[in-house]
Amino acid sequence: MSRAFRDILLREEVLGKHLPQEAGLGDAPAGWRNYRCYLARWIGKRSMADVAQAVGISISSVRKFERAEATPRGIVGTRHSANYWDVSESYAKALGFDGVEDAEAYLDAKDITPWLRRIARKRGTEDRLKAARMPAPDY
Repeated sequence: MSRAFRDILLREEVLGKHLPQEAGLGDAPAGWRNYRCYLARWIGKRSMADVAQAVGISISSVRKFERAEATPRGIVGTRHSANYWDVSESYAKALGFDGVEDAEAYLDAKDITPWLRRIARKRGTEDRLKAARMPAPDY
């Protein structure tokens, strides 16, 4: 996928209004970790400002991460962790997960709907899931 095409897909006005409802949530590609983070934030009805404040980074850093343009410290685990790309505890909790292991399982899962349903129940945003088309995963 070209960077220009990815940037078009990841613009907030595109994803926020169209992609989750039209493409469904259950079949998000495993490689799109940043997109999955966006979906968790969107389903949880958390603004970039909410997440930025919880993690201690700028709104611009959250935006760049969701667009796969940068990986700011605070979102990822420390450079000394076993896997540098693990999300941090504060970021995982800001998205609505129980912790790092829970967030990592979501980011690696073939079907992400159970996690998104749980976030929606926690945040009272079931309407966002009801509005989305969630196909059964094709195993």
